[in-house]
Amino acid sequence: MLKKEIKLLQTLYQNKAYFLTASEIANAIGMSERTVRTYIQQVNKVLSIYGAEIIAKRGIGFKLEVSQADKFEHYFQTQITSNKLASPKTVIENRENYLLTRLPLNDSSVLFDTLMSELFISRSTLSKVFRKLKERLLPYQLTIQSRARKGVYISGSERDKRRFIMAYFFGQHYVACIQEYLGDTQFFSGIQLEAITLIIIEECRQAQLKIQDFVIQNLVLHLALSINRLQKAISLSSNEIGHVSETALAYQVAQGIITRVEALQNIKFPRQEVAFLALHLVSNSPTPTPTQEIAPLILEAEIRNCLITSQQYASYHFLEDTELISALIAHITAMQLRIRNGMVLVNPLLDKVKTNFAPIFQLTKDILSKMPHLSNQPISEDEWAYLTLHFMVAIEKAKDKQPIRVLVVCATGIGSAQLLKTRIEKTFGNLLRIVGLHGYFDLNQAMLQDVDVIISSIDLQHLVFTVPTVHVSIFLDNDDTKRVADIINTLRPPTHHFKYEAVSTLTLSQKRQICQQLFSADFFLKTSETQKSRVIESLLQKLAQQEDNNYLTKMSEQLKSREQLSSIMFSDSIVVPHPVIPQGTTAKIAVAISEQGIKWDTDTIHFVFLLSPSKLENPHLTIATKAIVALLELPDVQSRLLKVDNFNDFIDLFLSLI
Repeated sequence: MLKKEIKLLQTLYQNKAYFLTASEIANAIGMSERTVRTYIQQVNKVLSIYGAEIIAKRGIGFKLEVSQADKFEHYFQTQITSNKLASPKTVIENRENYLLTRLPLNDSSVLFDTLMSELFISRSTLSKVFRKLKERLLPYQLTIQSRARKGVYISGSERDKRRFIMAYFFGQHYVACIQEYLGDTQFFSGIQLEAITLIIIEECRQAQLKIQDFVIQNLVLHLALSINRLQKAISLSSNEIGHVSETALAYQVAQGIITRVEALQNIKFPRQEVAFLALHLVSNSPTPTPTQEIAPLILEAEIRNCLITSQQYASYHFLEDTELISALIAHITAMQLRIRNGMVLVNPLLDKVKTNFAPIFQLTKDILSKMPHLSNQPISEDEWAYLTLHFMVAIEKAKDKQPIRVLVVCATGIGSAQLLKTRIEKTFGNLLRIVGLHGYFDLNQAMLQDVDVIISSIDLQHLVFTVPTVHVSIFLDNDDTKRVADIINTLRPPTHHFKYEAVSTLTLSQKRQICQQLFSADFFLKTSETQKSRVIESLLQKLAQQEDNNYLTKMSEQLKSREQLSSIMFSDSIVVPHPVIPQGTTAKIAVAISEQGIKWDTDTIHFVFLLSPSKLENPHLTIATKAIVALLELPDVQSRLLKVDNFNDFIDLFLSLI
């Protein structure tokens, strides 16, 4: 496989639980969408032999499916290993990466004619590539120079070259880099990485120098890079290093590490490399040292002021979390030193934080970017992700302290509800807070405000609410207690619902089978009708097929009863009409989609999911309704659903929600 094909396969493999669009893949591996599709066709021809396939879903994207895990894993790992040092002839399309490997990574100069020959490109094409490289190197104070008989080379300080190498070759995909660059390749050939890791840990512990566990890999990577450069007779100059006193604890630890690594690797480090490692230790320590200039009291005042002025985040009580403030002070103090000395701290969790916790990532930026000491600082995405982790911890603690709000519902009214309430409070204490007691027929929309879960002595499974329901007896026996406990363990208050988590671990074929049982092209309507009553009537007519003669009348009455009970409008664009009492022979869901919009009382909606539960059993209806609830938080999927023209395209998109 070509290196780009390997990169494409790696991208799909790392996201094998999801569909990726051609655009997302193209951005990840640096090629056009058209080229992505071409490569996918080529790769699929090979994957079929090794128990895997890249499947394509119109309107959704591409996804890697593995049918024979052992066979595929062996092939995949073999390809990654064999392509580490692929020659330029096999990576013609990766010209930029090849040039950056050839020049700053190997610190060499190369004649222009030699590069043209190696890359099989013309002088004008090579000049265009170098123009792009100049833009990439500019933020690192590096330039491309050319001299007669010497060739092209990168000019700049060794410190800036190392900053660029860290950012370009290791920063983007650091999780993969530990295996790809530190484990299997010849880039760090002969460097005993595991032994160096143990040396760093032992020396820091012996000196009681506290460093965060997440930066140990960073320190290993920095030290390995130093060894690699020294083996090529490239070292830092003394004027590139910030001052660290030789009597400082960090310098003493760095000297101990260097002494042991010199013996391990049979290499001699100059004094400036010891100082450079000491700076890394200082900048990665959560304990302020005399070399760090910003007073903790000033930082604390700035942090508290930001938290006070960010009133929209008041529900998280950040200002009351002294552990959060202390952690931020320690991290920002060390971060300032890293920025001042041009040090790169790569974050193995960056992609996951930005993908899975994007709102908290943005929240962190919104709050801390207002700090005077940070407002004009070049803070990397890696650093922002580390700062985000502190806020994630604070949010989790706040979640644990906040009781789950419960609405208690009973069939016969307040008496049985009071009995159930007493048993719930006795069993679960402060974990739950009962905000209301009501009989079934007294329910209305106002009662469902600020409620996290409904605990009911009657089965509400056939009704759809935006919060989960638990069916228990009024005596709350052991089985009931377990079901409520499961909700406590999984439920998060609304203010902490940052990202919808998958509702099932079903295979694609299982999801498709469920959709085939509930949905049908006969129940699907892409409509320009704007009147609520006519849309409902059309959908009921479709659902009435193979039902008894009274189905239409009874369903119409039941839908009105359910809407009087509480709102069926789940968002400003989605409604889910359904009966109070099931009327169908089999469970079915009719769907209407309107780009123009349907007048729904005083609102305009775009999606109608009309549920018709079965009078007998509804094994899959809950899965579908959870998927509909998930859709509320996914405006991008809603936008794509609005554009579907037929039932098959709708199902392909809806499958991704299950």
